[in-house]
Amino acid sequence: MVGVVMEDMKIHRCTIEDLKSLQEISRQTFAETFGPYNTDEHIKEYLERSYNDEVLGSELRESNSEFYFLMFDGKPVAYLKLNFGMNTLGYDAEEGNMELQRIYVLKEYYRHGFGKILFDKAVQEARDKKRTSICLGVWEHNDRALSFYTSMGFKKVSSHIFHMGDKPQTDYVLNMELN
Repeated sequence: MVGVVMEDMKIHRCTIEDLKSLQEISRQTFAETFGPYNTDEHIKEYLERSYNDEVLGSELRESNSEFYFLMFDGKPVAYLKLNFGMNTLGYDAEEGNMELQRIYVLKEYYRHGFGKILFDKAVQEARDKKRTSICLGVWEHNDRALSFYTSMGFKKVSSHIFHMGDKPQTDYVLNMELN
């Protein structure tokens, strides 16, 4: 990690007090990631629907979900969301699965290894909670994410449709068995 001092970085588990910061980074990273491939109208509608106070507050209070910030120089530059109950991909936690629902890094902090640090945190949490596998969904055209997850050991197991406005998009469902 060129230019990054580890002492300036920490992982912080989010609480309801972090709602506004989580909302800000969620909206910014989603727009940075998917804005170039979708209409402004579709992005705006998605951000308002998915990252409003009610939705994010509910997600933060959900006992089977955890959010983490990666803090650098005292501010959140990346975040992670994990699901331990029935998850958005339909996998049942009873079967030993954990969903890695979100890892997003602010664009200006790409290539600092922050995504890998949060990924390692996700694996640690899965192991601590005795999970045997991790699943996630990733857009079929998100080559950057697909390359990363494949290099970490994930394999495509299925796909599903994700709607951005009136535009159906395909997400690949990936799974990784833990040793």
